Amino acid sequence: MFEQRPNRYLASVRLQGQSVPVHVPDPGRMKELLVPGRRVWVSPAENNTGRSTRFSLVLVEAGDNFVSVNTLIPNRLVAQAFRSGAIPQFRDYTEVRAEVPHGRSRFDFVLTGGNRQCVVEVKSVSLARNRIGLFPDAVSARASKHAQELAALRRQGWRAAVVFVAQREDVDEVRPATEIDPVFASTMEQAREAGVEFFGFRCEVSLNGIRLGAPVPVR
Repeated sequence: MFEQRPNRYLASVRLQGQSVPVHVPDPGRMKELLVPGRRVWVSPAENNTGRSTRFSLVLVEAGDNFVSVNTLIPNRLVAQAFRSGAIPQFRDYTEVRAEVPHGRSRFDFVLTGGNRQCVVEVKSVSLARNRIGLFPDAVSARASKHAQELAALRRQGWRAAVVFVAQREDVDEVRPATEIDPVFASTMEQAREAGVEFFGFRCEVSLNGIRLGAPVPVR
């Protein structure tokens, strides 16, 4: 069970009767998820070298649903979907490059097909209210910066897109969390007006794994 979170990357959980420190891979706020007494799931660290914790937090139980809290997973799921052609809107691209530097930034993906290129940023969504996925769950200057950069690239003739991945099943749509980060909400709307495309997906999450699920609208 979850006990407390002393800082963004560290939590303590009750494991086999003992309080154990665990690494938190999602630096987001997650106040709605990490509630004392809530059941959570951890996994042994793959590499303990240089680590102060032997476990990482991977899942949180929220009602009847599991929520993944590993922010690395959405990029892996989207990369796999790009390469397998699972997302129809991106099937025309034959080359997928990850973590591509451009100017002072580094974009999650650059897709290439013939003489066409598309820049894609992936955003992990963990917060949900009334089956609406909300991003971000804390003020994110970085997310606003990405939206501005994508809009600038779109104006230069690039195709640009943002893919929101809700790491939970109880989401029917994704929206900007206007009350939490009004700057991002405004920047996102400006990016949409510039021609940046927005896509959303929920995930199928269980104790056996996580997979990219059905598309959901971004409103």
